[in-house]
Amino acid sequence: MSGDTRSRVRVIDLETAGHGRHDVCEIGWQDVEFGTDRRWEVTESRGALFVNPGHAISAETMAVHHIIDADVTSAPFWKEVAPGVLRPNGGIRALAAHRAGFEQKYCTASLTGNAPWICTWKCALRLWPQLSSFSNQMLRYQRMPEGLVREIGLPRPEAIFALHRPFYRMDRKSGSAPE
Repeated sequence: MSGDTRSRVRVIDLETAGHGRHDVCEIGWQDVEFGTDRRWEVTESRGALFVNPGHAISAETMAVHHIIDADVTSAPFWKEVAPGVLRPNGGIRALAAHRAGFEQKYCTASLTGNAPWICTWKCALRLWPQLSSFSNQMLRYQRMPEGLVREIGLPRPEAIFALHRPFYRMDRKSGSAPE
């Protein structure tokens, strides 16, 4: 890897327990870096943390993401977790998420330090307009990247990045990220 933190993008995914600004109940992340070989690579920097949303999680919501109250009761609150994940030591070039507008409702500018965002869903719409759907799961099966682990229902991080690799084509000269 390059060691140049301006070349690091943090891909995030939230699970929520409601629509309020602090209703996050889990955040997961995976970093990718632009290497000296001028290719984006998945790094070892990844993780997931439960977050206490401050209220009970409804049965309907539990059925979506399978996170239950017992998972989050002793977890820290969003305002305690968010800055360390969204503004990691060393900095980032951008944050990325599939349907980034959803994440931005919870990852406000004050929590992200005004980091730019890459919306992988919008990128998929532009890159592959012929596809029938653009959800992560549909992209997974329509694109079939190497490294999928069907038995656990999720791709390995390397496969996630292979699926979305075209989204991380940023203008290296201007430093701008695609919207």
